[in-house]
Amino acid sequence: MEKWKFMRNFAKDLISESRKHKENPPERKIIGERIIILHLDHATELLMKAFLIKKGYVISYVTEGRLKKGVKGKEVADFSKTLDYVGCLDLVCGKGGITLEQVKKDQILRFHSIRNEIQHRALNLVLDKGEEINSFFPILQELYEKMFPDFSVSFPIFDF
Repeated sequence: MEKWKFMRNFAKDLISESRKHKENPPERKIIGERIIILHLDHATELLMKAFLIKKGYVISYVTEGRLKKGVKGKEVADFSKTLDYVGCLDLVCGKGGITLEQVKKDQILRFHSIRNEIQHRALNLVLDKGEEINSFFPILQELYEKMFPDFSVSFPIFDF
C-alpha cells in the first residue's frame, strides 16, 4: 500500500477513535473533549500530508545546518522534518488546488491553536470545547471530500 494511503487510513482511525470518546466519555467530560480535539487536529494534519504526497509533493526537508555539514542518503531520513501544519494548509489550498473559503481556513487554524493550547500549556482554553468540535467537524469532512473525492464514501461520518 502506498504511504499516503497508510497516512489517510491512520487519520480515519483517529477520527473514529474520537467518536468513541464522544459516545462514551470518560468520567471527566473535559478529558474526552481534549482527546477529541487532539485526535481531530492530528487527523487533519495527516490527511493534508497524505494528500500532498499523493499529488507528488515532497513534504520533508533537511535543516540548513545539516546541509552545511553535509548529509548522506540515510541521514536525510534521520534528520529530516516535515512541513508544519500551517505550511501544509497553505500548500493544500494553494498549489494543491483545494478551494476552501477563508473563514473555513481560519476555523481550521483556530482549532489547531486550541490543540496547541491543550498539548503545550492548557492555560487559555476555550470553555465550550464541544461547540468548537461541532463547528470544526463539518469543515474537516469537507476538506477530506475535496482532497480525496474518490474515497469520500469511506470518510467516518457521524454526528458530532
